[in-house]
Amino acid sequence: MDEFLSKREVEKVAYLPFTLEKEISAIEREAMRLRLRGELDVRVYRSLVKGYYEFMRLILEESSKHGVERDVKNYYAYLKAEHTLNMRRHE
Repeated sequence: MDEFLSKREVEKVAYLPFTLEKEISAIEREAMRLRLRGELDVRVYRSLVKGYYEFMRLILEESSKHGVERDVKNYYAYLKAEHTLNMRRHE
């Protein structure tokens, strides 16, 4: 990540939280399924999600230190919008 930030490769940095958010969504879906079956280990679930959010926070902090936080956030928003549009096209 530091290499991407030092080169100001905002797209690559923004893709990290975008990917993490998709992974969190998958974990949440699986957690709901496990909860319905009575098999959810809440501590494991919370630890996983907390770790992903902590990593997302770190990405934004490092982006801010390199002066590209706004660019990272904007490109992240673009990735989310593009993903949503692609999902709607395939419905």
